[in-house]
Amino acid sequence: MSERKKIILSVLITFIVTSVLCSAIYKPNHYALEDVEAIVKSKYVKEYDKSKFDEYAALGAVASLGDPYSEYLSAENYDAFIESITGSYHGIGIEVFLNDSNELEISAVIESTPAEDAGLQDGDVLLKVNDFDITNESYTEAITRIRGTSGDDSNISLTVRRDGVEMNISVKRADIVSNTVFTKDIENLKYIRITNFTEDTVGKFDDAVGNIPDSCKGIIIDLRNNPGGLLNVVTKIADKLLPEGKIVYTQTRQGKQKVYNSDKNYIDIPLVIITNGGSASASEILASAVQDHKRGTLVGEKTFGKGCVQEIFRLQNGSALKLTTEYYYTPKGVCIHGTGVTPDIEVMLPEELQKASVSKLSYEQDTQLQKAVEVLTQN
Repeated sequence: MSERKKIILSVLITFIVTSVLCSAIYKPNHYALEDVEAIVKSKYVKEYDKSKFDEYAALGAVASLGDPYSEYLSAENYDAFIESITGSYHGIGIEVFLNDSNELEISAVIESTPAEDAGLQDGDVLLKVNDFDITNESYTEAITRIRGTSGDDSNISLTVRRDGVEMNISVKRADIVSNTVFTKDIENLKYIRITNFTEDTVGKFDDAVGNIPDSCKGIIIDLRNNPGGLLNVVTKIADKLLPEGKIVYTQTRQGKQKVYNSDKNYIDIPLVIITNGGSASASEILASAVQDHKRGTLVGEKTFGKGCVQEIFRLQNGSALKLTTEYYYTPKGVCIHGTGVTPDIEVMLPEELQKASVSKLSYEQDTQLQKAVEVLTQN
């Protein structure tokens, strides 16, 4: 037999063997993860890590949805998430999300935390934690490495990209006790800044509005860089500020609706809400409800545009699935997802201060706060 025929025969045999293997694996209209795992288990050249296989399979399944707000949480990350919504947790003091480029981006730097002290900013993209590369496949592990464990006050090195420039920032871990409500008096006005809507925010808000004197001419609620939080918390706060009527309603893919209403009792005093591009989710629920009811004036910049609600499903192994299950709609029936809420009076901060922490701005620098005061004092 000639060499040419031998080569052709060899190729044909290889093709036939490959075809047999492919037809055994591929079944029309049937592609199950169990089949993949069965083949890996019986044929893979090394032993495989069952728990890691399951975790990456879950991560990939949720990532296929293309929804930055849905994610698989390992048992460790689930515990950390539950801690964060109570207002106390271990870490550095940042909120993060997967942006449109599948990069881990900071959405909010929590006030008076190591992250703020180190100079981290909203919009920073996290590239590395120490020598660990952060990708869309490894971001849950990265979050765990950033948080550390309770009592660990060591420093970590974060490589971030800001305005196209990479830099290394050293941050000290700590037990974070996040105060979500800050108040002060400005002339005869009550200023209340809400940084997040966690479980303890309602009580702190009640304390802030509980002793408003008769001489007070108005309330300013500052929601700038507030990434959101719990739906049941923001609706309780909205109920205290709005007259009787609809606060918000949610709707599932199947069309099932749930309506949240306010009663007739409310704090009847002039109101201004300050927002910016970092005001998201629950912040937008409060802002849009106040705007739709014409209960107050919105001042500042257009909000982020997160008009969806996530639900947590606990899994048998202690992990969890955080899944977008509903969109929410303003009292007038508008879904602001992807568009945001436009303020009644648009005011920008000076360009050089647009990424500054709100808590670090002086009154003389803060043009948005100045406008809020002007609106209330001119009424």
